[in-house]
Amino acid sequence: MTQWWQRAVVYQIWPRSFADADGDGIGDLRGILAHLDHLAALGVDVLWLSPIYPSPQDDAGYDISDYRDIDPAFGTLADFDALLAAVHERGMKLIMDLVVNHTSDEHPWFAESRASRDSPKRDWYWWRERPNNWASFFSGSAWELDPATGEHYLHLFSRRQPDLNWENPEVRAAVYELMNWWIDRGVDGFRMDVVDLLSKAPGLPDGPVPPGGRFGDGRPYYGCGPRIHEFLAEMHAAVFAGRDAELLTVGETPTATLEDARLFTDPARRELDMIFQFEPSASTRTARSGARSRSRCRRSRRSWRAGRRGWPRPAGTASTGTTTTSRGSCRGSATTASTGWPPPSCWARSCTCTAGRRTCTRARSSG
Repeated sequence: MTQWWQRAVVYQIWPRSFADADGDGIGDLRGILAHLDHLAALGVDVLWLSPIYPSPQDDAGYDISDYRDIDPAFGTLADFDALLAAVHERGMKLIMDLVVNHTSDEHPWFAESRASRDSPKRDWYWWRERPNNWASFFSGSAWELDPATGEHYLHLFSRRQPDLNWENPEVRAAVYELMNWWIDRGVDGFRMDVVDLLSKAPGLPDGPVPPGGRFGDGRPYYGCGPRIHEFLAEMHAAVFAGRDAELLTVGETPTATLEDARLFTDPARRELDMIFQFEPSASTRTARSGARSRSRCRRSRRSWRAGRRGWPRPAGTASTGTTTTSRGSCRGSATTASTGWPPPSCWARSCTCTAGRRTCTRARSSG
């Protein structure tokens, strides 16, 4: 059975640079509202908004300080409601970027967590007196000392983005509650940032240190960690069950293999509709030498073909791919699903298998 989103055009908007309605030099929600007719005329079915929540902007809005409001730079909740209503009036849907691997260090949860070692929310984040050797994606150690309490907190990204402790059921319940809050408001789903990093291995073991390196690679212990599928199935049951036919869930999964992708998107498992899977794009990044570049292209094609061969094919379905592109423009990008598998030319655009059906989401940019 074909789902609506398999033939949908999804257009990503970076609100800050899309359209400025009030003349302050920053794009905003009313600017998006003013261009909806144009987007509808282009055939867009779904708008994906990059983060618009309140944020100190240490990481371009991916450091969220309040999950239930709109950053004043973009407008108000009333502006959002007006935009959402106008999107629905045109027969389109709207999904939001959701970042729940970490929060901003200005989020009230973290402020309470760091208040003392005895705080009721201390265990909402990862605190250690003696941290492990993990490296941050943003360079340096993944741990930051809090002088007031004498312990370090984990941040896989910026030091101002402390990681939430998903082992704590109170954290998961709070996340599901805020997700339901947005869906009850009318949002049509979520694109979930680095969702494959939510589960960390028990004990947070040291990672292998590369030759000449200072810090360890923690990805074997937090990339698609031991409870990730449990957490996503629990999320589906708590948030999407009973209304998932109308919603869209997309996971960004930078550490996922093709086998992980099959598990995340198997409809019978009820986890995610589709994912961004990075293996082909990682193997085709520009190399210093032409020989290395050609070698990476060959690995990318082998990965692509393996995905085609290995995808499960239940009755009435075949394989699925997604394509993503990266452009210098921040205005946005559109993806559309088409019947059949893409030709080899699509490999250059990082096509990747993501679900159990024969469609390929191919990326275009608005330029």
